[in-house]
Amino acid sequence: MQLAVSGSSNWLSILIMPIFGFIGGLVAAIIIYSFAWRNGKLDTQRLILTGIAISSGFGALSMYISLKMRASDFEMATVWMSGSIYNANWVFIVAMLPWLLILLPIIFRKAYILDYLQLEEATIKSLGIQIEKEKSILLLCSVGVISACVSVSGSISFIGLMAPHIARQLVRIQHRYVIPVSEAVGMLVVIISDYIAKTLFAPAEIPVGIIVAILGVPYFLYLLVKSKA
Repeated sequence: MQLAVSGSSNWLSILIMPIFGFIGGLVAAIIIYSFAWRNGKLDTQRLILTGIAISSGFGALSMYISLKMRASDFEMATVWMSGSIYNANWVFIVAMLPWLLILLPIIFRKAYILDYLQLEEATIKSLGIQIEKEKSILLLCSVGVISACVSVSGSISFIGLMAPHIARQLVRIQHRYVIPVSEAVGMLVVIISDYIAKTLFAPAEIPVGIIVAILGVPYFLYLLVKSKA
């Protein structure tokens, strides 16, 4: 009986992880959004700079909280913050699935908006598109998807940087193609990185987020050199 209660409790804790992740992500997004909002519109440059500052602040807060943990809990927290799918199982998939099934179709349906956002704002407004409203919807959906993923796997941040760039190289700028290709590329990179983490360093295993970062840094250096050329 005690094992059944413990198992159900574990299930419940995993299922509500994306909810708490979404709350945390939404709080961060609101703070960033409030600082980046200027003269009735979203300032992209302020959005990036504020995002970096808030990310550093929350990172420091997470580190402070983890330092107050017991040694075993601190080790688990460190692995999670580095990005790891070591303990991934179908329960985590079930926890993430509602968020993906609801929010990803909304993002894909508004892929054409992302195409228009590459134009000048005056041109977009002339087409009758409510820019700030569409940005808010896309941002909210993105926060939900990312929070659900991060809550169960930790921060594998380079995936979000690498996959879209690789997808653009493959299918150019149409987001109805970029979005699914980005998902496929991100999945492939994580699988390959996880395989490297489990085999190359056996019997030890390092977090998959570290492998992704090792693969991502040379790629971004290549992009930097290519853009300057």
